[in-house]
Amino acid sequence: MSITENLQEKTLCAKSIDRPYVAIILYYARSACVLRLSTGQDDEWACECLPEEEVIVKGLIWLGVIGVIIGFAFYGGVGKMLHDDPGQYLAMACGNPDGGTVEFQVAIGLLTVRRDPPRLMHGKHGAVEQWDDWISAHYTLRDQSGNEMTLERSNFGNLLPSAKVGTPDSYLRCRIPAPGTYTFDFVPVVSEEKRYRCDFTCEADGRPYERIQLALVE
Repeated sequence: MSITENLQEKTLCAKSIDRPYVAIILYYARSACVLRLSTGQDDEWACECLPEEEVIVKGLIWLGVIGVIIGFAFYGGVGKMLHDDPGQYLAMACGNPDGGTVEFQVAIGLLTVRRDPPRLMHGKHGAVEQWDDWISAHYTLRDQSGNEMTLERSNFGNLLPSAKVGTPDSYLRCRIPAPGTYTFDFVPVVSEEKRYRCDFTCEADGRPYERIQLALVE
């Protein structure tokens, strides 16, 4: 008995199936049939109609299995993204060349100061923020030989366009020999003991503004 005779209007091409015991669930026009191939011959199919409820239950089971697989795959991907540290981005530029040096400038974000503010020293004239200690604890700039450069806090940074930087708390400035290669470290919160680092090269005429990425130091 051929497939066409068994299913009448519900036709199914099975010539591409060359292995026995292959089951195909056909859900069409509110009916379902399971076709079992008993031999490798195309004209020896047996047709067994299943109740619609049974097909729905089996379909829901398969959907559940597929959903679990997709869920695990999604959870694994999102989990990896959550566990991977994306690093820190800081606005930086080098310019104002003079006598073989250029000025290094980087913006200090408002959130950085709010999360880990400078220590206050109380005296007879009131509380004074200890910015020098704060800068040393959060930022470090070294040349290729490992020599540490002195960073100073300023309220102005003419190399960093305000339209792109926004309104930072302040700026760090330092004159450095150029051309040269430098290593810049940033510690957002001292108590968390996370250090981020980047290496950059500064040409004799400086380095244009960019949001530079600092990677987590493992």
